[in-house]
Amino acid sequence: MMLCNRHIITHITRRMAVAAALIAALCSPAFSASLQIETLRFEEGSLLASLSVRDYERTDIIEAVRRGIRVNLTYTIEIVEKSALGFLYANTVMKKTIHRSARFDFWNRSYTVREGTTAERNTNSESEMLDMLFTLRDQRIEGALRFRSERFYARFKAEMKSVELYFPMNYIFRYFVGFWDFNTGWVRSPALGDL
Repeated sequence: MMLCNRHIITHITRRMAVAAALIAALCSPAFSASLQIETLRFEEGSLLASLSVRDYERTDIIEAVRRGIRVNLTYTIEIVEKSALGFLYANTVMKKTIHRSARFDFWNRSYTVREGTTAERNTNSESEMLDMLFTLRDQRIEGALRFRSERFYARFKAEMKSVELYFPMNYIFRYFVGFWDFNTGWVRSPALGDL
């Protein structure tokens, strides 16, 4: 009887270990999107940044947009003063937020990508729609030249959210419509004095 109980406990422990490893692998940041700094330079008193989001769920996002779900992407750009401690920042001296969204126009059979509330571009190509949504090219940060020193650096973040539902629907449908949502976390540039 004692041998049988030990065998059952060992079997249950192995199953729990496999389940924990599977959950850890699926929740790992290795499967999440990342933000990459393509170019960062000063030009005419402004900081120009080119960024791209990598490793996102391409097919799921295309399918969701084609089915009518609006996809919202928010880029955050900050210029931050370095802390004396090194691992913390002292304060954010400049901040810029860029909002982009993509939706599918069923009548024209095209994708519409909007930046902010005014700029709108249409395309029939899925790849072009994803490029317009997930790539920032030469985004201008006005007045950043005054922070060109070793004390300051830029940091960037991209966050994607699909639809915003209201309670209780936000909890019920969270796993059906928002499982590809992501937050890349902050990506830090070199010191702005080095550019």
